[in-house]
Formats: sequence, structure tokens, C-alpha cells
Amino acid sequence: MSTSDQPAVPAPAGTRTHTAILLALIVVLLAVCELASRLVFSSLKSNLRLRQEIGTALHIADAAGPNAPHRVLIVGNSLVLHGIDVPSVDSGLGPRYRADRLALVDEGYDGWRYGIRSLFDRGSRPDVVVLAISPAQFVSDRPPTGVMVGSIWTARAVVAYALHARADLTTATDLLLAHVSEFFALRQRLRQDTRKLIVPGYVAMSSQLFNRLPIVPDPSTNEPIAAARLDTLRRLCAEHGARFVYLIVPTRASDDDVLETALVDAGHSTGVPVVVPVPNASLPPAMLLDGYHLNDDGARFFSVRAGDALRLALGP
Repeated sequence: MSTSDQPAVPAPAGTRTHTAILLALIVVLLAVCELASRLVFSSLKSNLRLRQEIGTALHIADAAGPNAPHRVLIVGNSLVLHGIDVPSVDSGLGPRYRADRLALVDEGYDGWRYGIRSLFDRGSRPDVVVLAISPAQFVSDRPPTGVMVGSIWTARAVVAYALHARADLTTATDLLLAHVSEFFALRQRLRQDTRKLIVPGYVAMSSQLFNRLPIVPDPSTNEPIAAARLDTLRRLCAEHGARFVYLIVPTRASDDDVLETALVDAGHSTGVPVVVPVPNASLPPAMLLDGYHLNDDGARFFSVRAGDALRLALGP
């Protein structure tokens, strides 16, 4: 009898028992991590802020009557978190508009492309969607964060992104786990918070590293990319009866300074308003928090002008 014809020898009973115990322990450990994540992160101030902003965005409905203000939803990343003061934006917009904010840290174009689609699919009906991420972030390819996938994306968005990005099995599995599990969705933030606790000067060090790694702008390629992405978002919003506007928050970063003009030109070619309330190079350095994000004074200074500029771009 050949070796291949020999019957398979079953594993010893002890080995099967040990395997079953190990699997059970893994399941228990994952359940504990999931429960702990939900308990811990539900009490964090940043998470409470995010949940409130998501809830507000999802309950934006169409204007109730001819005198109701038009709802403007401003979405973005940490530039929106630090740079958009909603009362100041409302002051600039005037009584015909009412602004709301939804900021997810570290989010880029792909995250918000499917994030905006998911908000519409989940019932949000703003009259205007304003995306505010930096020009460099807009033309760069950045994978979505677990927080975006877990808290805003629908299952349909997860599948659509995985197909569009031609995600491998590992990436697709990570997306699925982030969508259904708060522990997997928040593990990147957990790692960052842990580093802040155990590595002295981590925030300053990471900020310096970030500021030393700008992209190398190439308007000949960046402008077509920006135009295609602006048009994609314009069509997505138009399908749901909303207008789309791209808002540039100043950062004083060299790549954003160069790409600002390319984004404005891309807006002209696609019919998308690209609003520049405060040109990147003209922002006083004293209005920056960490060399990149606006501080409180800078946010108020910028937000009033952003409201004025948005009102002019939207027209009567």
C-alpha cells in the first residue's frame, strides 16, 4: 500500500482537547477586548464628540419649508476638528444657512468618498456637503481609518471600496472586522494613545516627522486627479439633491501652498466651487496650534471668513 493510500491517523484526544481550549480562550479574549473597547471608548471625550456629530449628521433632513435654513454639513479630518468653529461659520453664512460639523481624525479622500455616500444611504439629507481636507490630502491615496469604516460606512460602502481598491484578502478581512467590531475599528487609535502615554515627547516628535514629509506636488498630474475626484463627489451629492463644495483650510504647509492653485483650477474645470477664504501663504504663523492645525484664535478668524466665502459661493 502506498503512503498516499494509508488512512489518516486522527489526532490524539488530548491534542484535540488542548486545541478546543485554546480556541475557547481566544474567543473569550476577543469578547473581553470588544466589551472593554465599548466601555472605555464610550466614555472618552473625543469619542463622545464624534458620536454626537455623527448623530446630528444622520438626522439632517431636507428643509421643512420655504423659510427653513438650508443645512450645510462640513466634513473632514483634524483640520475641521481644529479649524471649524461652527458658530463663527454660521455668523458668516447668515440666517439662510445652518452649518453642522463632522470631523474624523486622519481621514482622507477615499474615506470621505464612501463616507459621504454612507451618510446619504443612512438617511442624511443636507442641502450642501462641504469637504475640508488639505489639497495634499485630497490628491493623495490614503486608506480609510477603522473609525470611519466602523462608525459611518455601510456594508455596501465596505464592499464597494474593497472592489475599487482591489483589496487583497487580508485587507478585505480587516475592513470587515473594523465594520462589525469596535475593538478592531479603534485599535489604531489605541496604539497611538498608548504611544502618547509611554513615549516621552511622542506628540512633538510625530508632528516634526509629519511636517518633514510633504508630498512633492506635480500640478500636471495632481490637477487631473483633483478634477476627477471633485467631479465624483459633485455627482454623488447631486444624485441625492445636494450641492458639493470643497473648502481649503490653510496649513502653511509647502505642498498645500503649491497645490492650492491646482485645486482652484480643477474646480473651474468641473464646476465645483473651491473656496479659499484665507490663502495658505497669508495665514499668520501665530494662528497655528502645532505648525499645521489652527489654534482657537485661528479657527475663529478662519471660520467667519469661511462662512462669508461659502455664502458667496452658494449664491441666493
